[in-house]
Amino acid sequence: MLRLRKIELLLPVEANRESRFHDELIIFLSGIPSSSKRKRSVTFSPQFPNRSWPITSIGCSSSAKVQLNFLHKSDTAIELRDAPIRRVLRKIERKPIAEPVEHTIEIAQLNDILLNKLVTLDHIGLNIPSTLVSKVEYRNIITSLGNTCTLHHYPTGQDWDFILPSTRSEWEHGISDFRPGREPRWEFVYDEYTQIPIIQLCIETKLTKKRLCKLLPDPLGISYEGLPFRTVFIRTPWRNFGIRCDMSAYSRNRQNSWITGQWLATRGNRIGDFD
Repeated sequence: MLRLRKIELLLPVEANRESRFHDELIIFLSGIPSSSKRKRSVTFSPQFPNRSWPITSIGCSSSAKVQLNFLHKSDTAIELRDAPIRRVLRKIERKPIAEPVEHTIEIAQLNDILLNKLVTLDHIGLNIPSTLVSKVEYRNIITSLGNTCTLHHYPTGQDWDFILPSTRSEWEHGISDFRPGREPRWEFVYDEYTQIPIIQLCIETKLTKKRLCKLLPDPLGISYEGLPFRTVFIRTPWRNFGIRCDMSAYSRNRQNSWITGQWLATRGNRIGDFD
């Protein structure tokens, strides 16, 4: 059984607007201290534990389509039952002209607002529309992916499944050491509320929720009751595709069970042949 080393998100850069958007996104993400920028890509490696996978890379594609790749050593693809994901991403199309979308923000504007205020990329996720992928297909994707990494069901039962970075030993036997630094995680959402695939970037900031609300006021920013983040949707050069940034308030308690991964690992059942 192959172990997942890297998840790679690639964005097309054929058109000038695509290329400009990609470069501005990389600039924004490279403002996160744990990032490593190289040419036109940015990589995030877990800070703890040592040699834990998967790492996350965001870069540019030679294809005209958005790509999400699951890679083993030497960046060779792992065979998963992920054809439905590829099918959904193929529906993404370039906008023929720049089309302002209400209640969205330019990535360069978000970067100006939050410059030097970012702490860590808590998780990155893919929301998969239930209108485009059946529940059986989604479960097949998740089960095959779970065999390659430490993937856990969300403890409260929603279809929000999380990959926690782990060492080879933890992949084989489970996670029992809980300290800060096990990020970014990956989240896969079977979403009954969206009609398009959405990439979500959950980024912890140095700010309070009150300050985030002031910097990202209505209608650009959205708050959800009980959640410590302010959500903004990014204006992109594509149709049928969304990028959402959940800007989280700073947590002073660095040992809380969300940051360490303990809540997900101990309360959410593991997915795959390890069940």
